[in-house]
Order: sequence, then C-alpha cells, then structure tokens
Amino acid sequence: MGLESIVEVHTLVDAHRAIEAGANKIMVNQWDRVEHRLYPTRALEVKQGLPEEITAIACGGIMTMAQVHELALAGYDAICFGRRLKYPDMPEFITQVKEWKGPCKGILQMSRGLFFNYENEHEFQRVSLKENHLKLLNEMNSFYLGKQVDITKFHAEPEPEPTDSEPPKHGKIFGEDSKVTILTIGNPRTQDSTIPVVCWL
Repeated sequence: MGLESIVEVHTLVDAHRAIEAGANKIMVNQWDRVEHRLYPTRALEVKQGLPEEITAIACGGIMTMAQVHELALAGYDAICFGRRLKYPDMPEFITQVKEWKGPCKGILQMSRGLFFNYENEHEFQRVSLKENHLKLLNEMNSFYLGKQVDITKFHAEPEPEPTDSEPPKHGKIFGEDSKVTILTIGNPRTQDSTIPVVCWL
C-alpha cells in the first residue's frame, strides 16, 4: 500500500520547490504563520503558476461561498476547511459547495482570462472576478454540462465570524477531540466526478 503526500506551501516559490522535489499534490495555505497574517487572494495568485497536472488544494481563511466560487473557477481541485467548521450553518454550507457546478479543469484553466482581472500592485498581483463572469459561467455550464446552473444563489454570506472571546452561536467549539473528516464535494472534472476535501482543526 502506498502513501500519498500533500505538501503545504505559502508562495509560488515554495510550490515550485515542492514540485521539483517530486510533489504532485500542493496545498496553498493563505495564512502566514510567521507574520500571523491572512493573504485572502494568495491561493488565486499561486494557482496561476501551477502546472495543470498538479492536484491543487486551497486552505486558510476560506469562510464564504463567494471564496469557494472564486477558487473553483481558478481550477482548484479541493478546499480544506478549518475554523469554518465552528459555524452552525456548516451542513447547509457543505450542501452549497456540493451543488457548485462548472466545466472541467482544463476548460477553466484556458478561460481564466475571461473570468478574472489581473492587476499588478507593487510586487503583488491583485486578482478579482470580472463583473460578467456569472453570465459566462452559466452559459458554459449549459454548453458543457447540458443544463443551466444558477450560480448566483451561492453567494449568501454566513453569520459574522466570532471573535476569540465570543464563541459561535448555537455551535460547539471544536478542539483537540475533533476528528478528521473527508468529504467528497466540489468542482467536477467531469459531470459525474467528485473531489476530496479534507476538514480539520
């Protein structure tokens, strides 16, 4: 029985080093543990430089369906949730993620310039969705999947994030006794395929 490795990276340089070392499953963490700072578009920035054959996973500060929508359009294969598990609406949130539909990864890769704006700011690159991207995505879903999928309903925001001194409403705070759960959800490569998502705290 073999063992698969997932290499956590924080920059494109890290990712290229990992790939050169033989890694083919890369998890981009947007949370910088050294600076204790969240870079909310880091996964979008790094994804541009990853080869298509690499399995790409995003994690760190992913709290809303709007973020999941962006990462799926960027071609991510999986999403890792951490603190998001504290929220009482997690079952509904997972249902929304499972219902997200889009064309295969190769088509998304070729269509990035149609979905995203890329603007250079100093040494960073700002990535944002284009205003007309939803219309285009629904048209592509109708063409490639044979059905219309209304993505606009997936932009509901969760309850405001609790502070460290304020526990989430109605929810249990997960801690050391939490279990690792593997869910099959996400952005399909084909109409019937699924994608693994690992959740932990």
